[in-house]
Amino acid sequence: MHLVGHSYGGWVALEMALMLEALGRPVASLTIVDSEAPSGVRRERTRVEILMELVKLYELGGQRPTGLTRADLEGREPDEQLACLHAALVQAGLMSSRSVPSTIHGAVSVFETALRVAYRPRTALKGRLTLIFASRIAESEAAALQRMHAALQEWRGIAPQASMRLSSGNHVTVLRAPHVSVLARSLTEQREQATVRR
Repeated sequence: MHLVGHSYGGWVALEMALMLEALGRPVASLTIVDSEAPSGVRRERTRVEILMELVKLYELGGQRPTGLTRADLEGREPDEQLACLHAALVQAGLMSSRSVPSTIHGAVSVFETALRVAYRPRTALKGRLTLIFASRIAESEAAALQRMHAALQEWRGIAPQASMRLSSGNHVTVLRAPHVSVLARSLTEQREQATVRR
């Protein structure tokens, strides 16, 4: 079995791999795409901070600004914030004009829950872990490598056999063509290595 997780889904994939190892069924490969190492520390965020984080993801995915600011959301009731966010996404062409604010209610709820979770695995991963890191806007190659190596050291506290790769594309577009080719190559190599080890 090969497991892949992106962003918060990386923690889900890690926990699944640990549960399978505990059952004596180690996974053939675990690949985590652009996830922070789980520290077990819960960082408190306001709803506005969370919504602005979500706005960044929409902007990264659509590769265009929404123009939405914290001031647009501050002091509003949750339903008003949702309507404001939806209107900005429609205006930027990131959502259909036929959609309604409730369309994004589920995405906002899931995102808010994910950002508030404090997760730290109970045991270390015995198997291999491949980390794929996305690029950041205006980040030099040297800065990217420094960031990646620091993150790799954090991950090795959880998965001693962790290795890393840098992908083009940002946190959202890393899963789209042509950037997803890095993930595809990695998975192909891991599948071939797993076949050889059998």
